[in-house]
Amino acid sequence: MNSIMKKNYIERLSGNIRLLNSIEFEQFGHKILQSMIPQKLNHKGQNLTGAPIGYTVDSYTDNLEIIGEYSVDNGYFGGKFEKPLNDVQHALKTSNYLKQIHLFSNQYSPPKGAISIREQISELIKIKGLKVEVVVYDAVDICNYILDSMIMLDTINELLNYLPDLRSILSEYNITNMIPLLENTYMKRKEEETVKRKMEIYPLVYIHGISGIGKSSLLISIAHQLKKEFDITIWINASNGLTEDSLSSYYMEKAGFKQNILSLVSKWKTLLIIDGLEAQQAKIVDQVKSACKTGSKIMISSQVDEPTLDSDYRLKLDFLDESLSMEILNHELSERCPDKIKEIILAGVNGHPLLLSIINRMIKHGVAVWDAIAEDASMLISYPDDNGQAFCSRLLETHLKTIDLELSTLRWLKGQYFSESLLISMIGNQGIHKLKVRNLLNTSNLNAIKIHDIVYQSIIFLAKEKFGTFNFLEKLTSFFEKNARVKDHHYFKALHIHKELLQILYYENPSNFILLYAVLHHAGIEQLNELIPIIGIESLLNHTYSYKKHDYFRILSYIESSESFYRLTKRIDEDQAKVYLKEMIEVLEQLSGIPLLALDIKMEVIHHLGKCEVFSKNDGKALLHFNNVIKSIPDAYHSKLQMVRLLRRNNVDLAKRFLEEIFEAFQQDPRLININTVLSAFNELKEKEFSELAEKYLYATELFEQSILISSFHNFDHPFNVLTRIGKEIGYRDPRRLVKILEKIPIPSEQTEEPHLLFYAGQLYKELGRCYKHIPDQEDNMWAAFQQSRAYFQLFTTTNQYELTKIAELYILMNQQEEALNQLKKVEIMERGCFWYYDFAKIQYEFKQYRESIISLEKALSMVSEKEERYRSTFLFLKGKSSREMGESTESKIFFEEALKFCNNDKFKGEIEYEMNFGFHK
Repeated sequence: MNSIMKKNYIERLSGNIRLLNSIEFEQFGHKILQSMIPQKLNHKGQNLTGAPIGYTVDSYTDNLEIIGEYSVDNGYFGGKFEKPLNDVQHALKTSNYLKQIHLFSNQYSPPKGAISIREQISELIKIKGLKVEVVVYDAVDICNYILDSMIMLDTINELLNYLPDLRSILSEYNITNMIPLLENTYMKRKEEETVKRKMEIYPLVYIHGISGIGKSSLLISIAHQLKKEFDITIWINASNGLTEDSLSSYYMEKAGFKQNILSLVSKWKTLLIIDGLEAQQAKIVDQVKSACKTGSKIMISSQVDEPTLDSDYRLKLDFLDESLSMEILNHELSERCPDKIKEIILAGVNGHPLLLSIINRMIKHGVAVWDAIAEDASMLISYPDDNGQAFCSRLLETHLKTIDLELSTLRWLKGQYFSESLLISMIGNQGIHKLKVRNLLNTSNLNAIKIHDIVYQSIIFLAKEKFGTFNFLEKLTSFFEKNARVKDHHYFKALHIHKELLQILYYENPSNFILLYAVLHHAGIEQLNELIPIIGIESLLNHTYSYKKHDYFRILSYIESSESFYRLTKRIDEDQAKVYLKEMIEVLEQLSGIPLLALDIKMEVIHHLGKCEVFSKNDGKALLHFNNVIKSIPDAYHSKLQMVRLLRRNNVDLAKRFLEEIFEAFQQDPRLININTVLSAFNELKEKEFSELAEKYLYATELFEQSILISSFHNFDHPFNVLTRIGKEIGYRDPRRLVKILEKIPIPSEQTEEPHLLFYAGQLYKELGRCYKHIPDQEDNMWAAFQQSRAYFQLFTTTNQYELTKIAELYILMNQQEEALNQLKKVEIMERGCFWYYDFAKIQYEFKQYRESIISLEKALSMVSEKEERYRSTFLFLKGKSSREMGESTESKIFFEEALKFCNNDKFKGEIEYEMNFGFHK
């Protein structure tokens, strides 16, 4: 770690340590000491008031050979050193087997103090004739230990609770350690020195060259050589969605969090590497170059040149010379390339590093011989300008027999990115291994596998008849058939990664209802109008029909399409939606009575019949249906979730039990339960009846993070929807925790094809900004988050009351009251609900229209539904503040007391009590 940066980190962390009280520092010190020693360390514990138990040592091993003592005494390193000497005496009296004493202080020790204290302790030990090692740590020593060990510390996440600045330090440190490892086949090339010389002179080096020519490997090698000269080294894989708009909040995929790249390169001496920049080159180069300050440097690779850049900044990477080519070709081979074959291969491959590496791997793993490789190369000497593409194609064609299934599958799946779980189901783990040992796979991230560009082009280039004909469609439909029954996160990832392929396959196979069911997850109202008649559900409703197994997905497709059509229609025309709902109930009732209907599909029909009764507000009928499902299928968690919502008021104990079963099933094995059910279950924890379960499953564990992270990928909206709702609860209670979650998930792109994802992204950035607002020294991040939220909202068009109210909320947070008012005015008068009037009251309050604010709040309170009852205290709180500003102390107190009566959040209760008791004295 750079010494200047380490000094900065020590200053920040030691400041955090100095602020710890005696209880916190003892807990913190115990965790630090436990990480230093292999033996189990015992902590003396606390009494009923939370204070440390006195008259015993703070930490000790079972055999009492090691003891730890912790102090926040201000004079620890001053005067006659009474506190540390007393701690040593105390430890010596406690154990006759003592070998080590560790003394921790949260104070700073001046150099002379450190020397003096060690001398006096040594003298004391010597007088007693003992052989005991005593180690003293001041705040700086503790910081040095953490910084030197943090990537090895198992307790690092626990230390975040004591050291607020450690999170950002860890993020910055981790970025530097996210540089990819250099392949052991890489050989240093002469261009390295050219690039390093340019880096000394210019702020930026732009390396361009064909696919597979070694640009990434060159950058990796140079980055590892130069990183010690910089405070931070940042590696960005541009193919993961880098745009000029994302540089201020870019998801560092390997590290698992977001960073403001532009801020880092301007704040620290940064080595920024952008690998594979194939779009918006000029704009991105200009943006990062302008932000670079304090000695920051940039290296960029791309397949295309950028002529707008100064020629001094640019370097074309060419083919390798003969010497280096042969080093790669013969790397770790017992049977080196014969001289007579060498010239043929070099003439055919033309010094292409990736192709040389592929040949090397094939020879090494015994899947090719030199003569065969030479034969392939000799046929292609007449193609000197194809950049190795023809040879790669020839190589794959010749060796198709050994990897025919694997390459044929990749070609059939159409694309460079593949769901890892789907690919494993089609070619097996052995197939994945065969591709990897041949160096044909490029990266694996977020359960998506990517193949090298040149390999992908070769697979496409080869004639279709060159590939084998395997039962691809059968394997793919088998995957979706098997996983549709539970719908874990692997199912949804495959569904979204291969969205376009599934559409193509369905229209080629319109009678395949497994494909239709998969396609329906993405269908809009127009496509549903087209697909519902194709399902032909009427053919199953005549009295002569008996259930056949192949109709399982036909029935599921009807259910999925009909419910989606109902929800989408309801947004446009509620009356038409009611008519359609009535028809759907009739159809489902008939389906449930089909002779010989298999139990699992029958219960699925009855489950959705229950949902339709919920939509119709017939809760009694709905309960009967869901109860019927649960009796027949005990692990029908989706029905239990529906029961939770219906039983919350009149049988809360049963509702709690069902919720617990959902969370316990997910905790046991995420593959056992539909991820949508889990996400929706977390959403229920907002209700006051489930506050105990919220403590157990939402706040005391990281189950919520797990459910969000495994399900968060582009165009799957449910995790983003749930996060915007439940995230607000987490952010209010622990803003740092929500920041951590949001840093780890891939926020939808501003170029997304799904408009509603723009709204969710705007919501998430709004909540991120709200969190930063409550974290010290995060004002810049707060405004950056709010501005990004606004950018998403400005791309989103809506007339929905809820969505416009949430957008207005952003402008209120940004103190742009006029724009907030403009958003609220877009809502039709008849559509305005309690939250509309609450936001309107907040604007009036900011404009000091306190009487008008109270009138709006009274309107909001009169409209609160049973479902919205939990927000009554929030409305009353603002009413109390408005009344107080008018000088009405008695009325204000009444409103605050009423708000307390309806409040079930301890933190918010504290805010209300503070405003009620001290607000007049502000």
